Amino acid sequence: LSLLNRILTSAQADRIIVYNPAMRISLPTVAEPHPRRALTDAERKAVLPHMDSSQGGIVLALLYYLGIRIGEIPIIRWGDIDWEAGVVHVRGYKTKAAARIVPLPNALRDILLPVRQHPEAFVVPREGGEPSAPLCTHRIRVIFNDMMNAAGLSENGLTPHYFRHNY
Repeated sequence: LSLLNRILTSAQADRIIVYNPAMRISLPTVAEPHPRRALTDAERKAVLPHMDSSQGGIVLALLYYLGIRIGEIPIIRWGDIDWEAGVVHVRGYKTKAAARIVPLPNALRDILLPVRQHPEAFVVPREGGEPSAPLCTHRIRVIFNDMMNAAGLSENGLTPHYFRHNY
């Protein structure tokens, strides 16, 4: 709009147009971006005890220890975890360029190893379903919110994205 305004102002000065219609246009206000931050020490201390081999505990642990996006959780299979090399192959859910290899921290290994399944099974399968049926991201958000309630952090406004900043 700035460039258009300058062009029309110049045209008005040269008497090519009578008035500059861009002068009446007001740009919409843009909301301040929501600040992204890592968990505070108090939040970290409240969340860590809830990271266990339960479905909710695994969701929190994957977010926290791997720094993955919520949309990447449903597509992680047990075969994506290279236990010997100590890495997790994260497939990009939006683009192939988002695929990457991230280290498997010992704390996450300790949570996952007792519930390990066959390589084609999803790490976080659909509840009551086959291990080959992934959990939807909506359900993961519900689980995340339930875990925040259990940790006493429901009022902190934390989203799964905050966990990416702790990786």
